[in-house]
Amino acid sequence: MDEVIVTAQKRQQNLQDVGISITSISAQKIERLGFTTTADIIAQTPSMKMLSFSPSLTVFNIRGVSQNDFSDHYEPPIAVIVDEAYVSAQGAVNTMMFDVDRVEVLRGPQGTLFGRNATGGAVQYLSRKPGPIASGYLRATIGDYDQRNIEGAAGGPLSDNVSARVAFGYAHNEGWLENRIGPDLNANDDYAARLFLEFTPNDAVNLLLKVHTSHNDDTSGGYSHRAIFPNADGLGQDVPLNANPWNTCNGCDILGYRNPSNSPWNQAHDRIGYLKRDISGATLKATFDLGSLTLTSISDYLHLEKRFGSDSDASPNSLLLYATDQNLDQYSQELRLSDDGGRFRWVLGAYALEIDTKNFQSAPLATLFNPPFVSAINFQLKTHSLAAFGQAEYDLRDDVTLIGGLRYTRDRKEMDYSLRDSFGGMLDFNDRLFPGLADKTWENVSAKAEIDWRIRDDVMAYASVSRGTKAGGFSAPGFLPVNVATLAHDQEVLTAYEVGLKSEFFDGRARLNASAFHYDYKDYQAFFLVVLSTTIANRDATIDGVEIELAANPIPGLDISVGLSHLEGKVKDVTLPSGRVVDRRMPMLADLGLNGLVRYSWPMFGGQVSIQADATYSSHFNFYVLNPPVTEEPAYTVVNSRLAYVTDDGQWEAAVFVKNLFDTEYRQYSNDISSLSIGLDAYAPPRWIAASVSYRW
Repeated sequence: MDEVIVTAQKRQQNLQDVGISITSISAQKIERLGFTTTADIIAQTPSMKMLSFSPSLTVFNIRGVSQNDFSDHYEPPIAVIVDEAYVSAQGAVNTMMFDVDRVEVLRGPQGTLFGRNATGGAVQYLSRKPGPIASGYLRATIGDYDQRNIEGAAGGPLSDNVSARVAFGYAHNEGWLENRIGPDLNANDDYAARLFLEFTPNDAVNLLLKVHTSHNDDTSGGYSHRAIFPNADGLGQDVPLNANPWNTCNGCDILGYRNPSNSPWNQAHDRIGYLKRDISGATLKATFDLGSLTLTSISDYLHLEKRFGSDSDASPNSLLLYATDQNLDQYSQELRLSDDGGRFRWVLGAYALEIDTKNFQSAPLATLFNPPFVSAINFQLKTHSLAAFGQAEYDLRDDVTLIGGLRYTRDRKEMDYSLRDSFGGMLDFNDRLFPGLADKTWENVSAKAEIDWRIRDDVMAYASVSRGTKAGGFSAPGFLPVNVATLAHDQEVLTAYEVGLKSEFFDGRARLNASAFHYDYKDYQAFFLVVLSTTIANRDATIDGVEIELAANPIPGLDISVGLSHLEGKVKDVTLPSGRVVDRRMPMLADLGLNGLVRYSWPMFGGQVSIQADATYSSHFNFYVLNPPVTEEPAYTVVNSRLAYVTDDGQWEAAVFVKNLFDTEYRQYSNDISSLSIGLDAYAPPRWIAASVSYRW
């Protein structure tokens, strides 16, 4: 099998030599799996899920660690890093993916090597960089729902010490959620472009500049209608077809609407949801060879501007209309000094981060009131973060390595929040009116200790203890009443205990990696939505799990990969709307997760023909910390397939593929708004057939 190279420890290493639970997805595998967005990777990553009702908001979940609040201003506990630059905005995570070199998913607390610390893990997207030889590709795809995608890249040397690579992508479809009373939803018309310029004036200096932009013009927010009502604990449950809890009609919501469709992809939206989003930025990486030491500087700027709106009741009535605008600017600077040679290797770093996000959010309750009731908030959150970090490795013996790391972080956050509603309600929250409450500073320490033991050349065992932290922050509720004393929540601390094994066997034709872990989660930042009031509150939690990944090439042409995860976790002392205090299952934590891929290729027609099937299985889980019946997701299996032909020189490829082969109905987002009879469900796309042609040079 080919060696898998990762950069999880800030230098190139064989995956099998790194004592971290990592899933690495190569460019070739990304293409064969038909991944076109950054969120697609969850399908082949053990212990990973996604919460998303639109590209407007996407939150990754690794081993049960996540942030489920739908407000735009939160930083998630899973760090997303694109070409070594941190992306703080949840609304900038789910974008087009093209001309990618690889994706690395790191499970467990991160902070002693990365610029931004993270409680639960990190996802690194690494683009193809300019190379010494001119190369490129072009790929066109057509498919169901009038899909028309095109992507490509070209790069190479411009002179002896300057090289460049430009890449672009365009994606279009006419909408895969049928709307019986208007235009179809979940349509997109998106483009993105990226330019790398690399300048090497001499052997000791390398400068790499990246400039990027993207634009979304989507009909978004395609929810499926579900009539619900609160049970004795105040948690949403389905309205039975023969029951009338809202005194409207049997099986109906609070306004008397009963969805006649049994398909989640056939609905009736009176308001057409939208996503207008622009992302742009630049990153400059400067590397200086100082002899035995290397100095690295990464300077980054990111700008996000987006508008999102949806028909959140997913009905012909204007029960709940949601809209949010965000304008975000982010600046970061990372410096690292490292020594990668000899028995003692180390990295020292410093990191500065500035985030300024201005947000607007409104939620009219139109049909229930005349004139309509509207509650709207405007707020600005400023984040100032400084950190110093370091990690060292020492080869105690040729077969034993000791690793230790430490990080200090200081986060200051300033909230300026204003709420107004059409009944005359108002609240202003800032440091002038509430000194000490609206301007908060958190200081925390992350740490890591690890031992790696190379039992033999192809087997390594490791054991580690790591501490991850995430600063506190501020909730931004959209409705009164609001308790200003609870708008701020405290930082969370996760201590992880992990053991693992990495091995190769059958003369290098098979690779088996496994890990087991226990998380002691102090002050987990749990999201609560009670009636219409949203808040983040700290609760203790525990998570335990096992993960196994197997990849094999038993005979020429046959590739097999399998991933398995078993997770258990609970949040302690959760207060239900009824006042009852109970322990609850960690949100989005499935007992059993499976993913697999089988691919076989053989020579034919002067080239290579391949057939492939991949699948993902998840046992049941709940989207929400209160564990309402309506947000419980049943077990599901999703299967995809692909048939391809590649010419003998590897330049031309034609492929036909089917996503969600068996038309499986499963949700990517769910929330309980039973106070308004709304079960907020966002389903993944139905079966999708497409074909592509690629040319490489």
